[in-house]
Amino acid sequence: CNPRGRAEQRRLQYHQQDPRQHVVHLLPLLTSCARARPPGVRPNRPMGRTNPRKIVICSTAPQIRYPDCYGIDMSELGKFIAFQAAIRMLERDGRQVLIEEVHRECMEELRKPWAEMQNCVKRIYEPFTAEEISAEISRMVYPENSWQGEVEVIYQTIENLHASLEGPCGDWYFTGDYPTPGGYATVNAAFVNWRDGVSGRSYDLPL
Repeated sequence: CNPRGRAEQRRLQYHQQDPRQHVVHLLPLLTSCARARPPGVRPNRPMGRTNPRKIVICSTAPQIRYPDCYGIDMSELGKFIAFQAAIRMLERDGRQVLIEEVHRECMEELRKPWAEMQNCVKRIYEPFTAEEISAEISRMVYPENSWQGEVEVIYQTIENLHASLEGPCGDWYFTGDYPTPGGYATVNAAFVNWRDGVSGRSYDLPL
């Protein structure tokens, strides 16, 4: 047996002795964990089944925070896990007033001409850093079983996304900066629909 083979054998034995202390599972995602399960429902089996010490979920995209109305069917804010995380933190901090203020502001924006609309939903995320929202998402996806390890969700940053692409990269569902007035109408309508309990595409409904 050559030295490299013996080293590999010792490494395998080392992991077999106490896998929880030495194994980290890295789960890559090709999207942004955009859509969450319904509130209170968590994945409870696959993630912790092999009993790793830590599970790291990596997203190649930043947090999807805002709806899209340019061809990708994702216009319901309540299905975005980043939005759910921000709302959970606001409610936990006793800041429901901010949610109601944004609701009123969105309704006021929808009465304006499209060219004058702004994205009022940005205020929902302003109290928190991207890292704080990612940490809340990590808590939301933690498996509901006897596993006692750690879960960490890591998202691409918007700055690194821009650095890795040349020219316009269509970042409005990450930043909320839409290229057309219709995007601002969609995001404000999406928040009103979510708050009023209306499901369906916000750009399918009369504004």
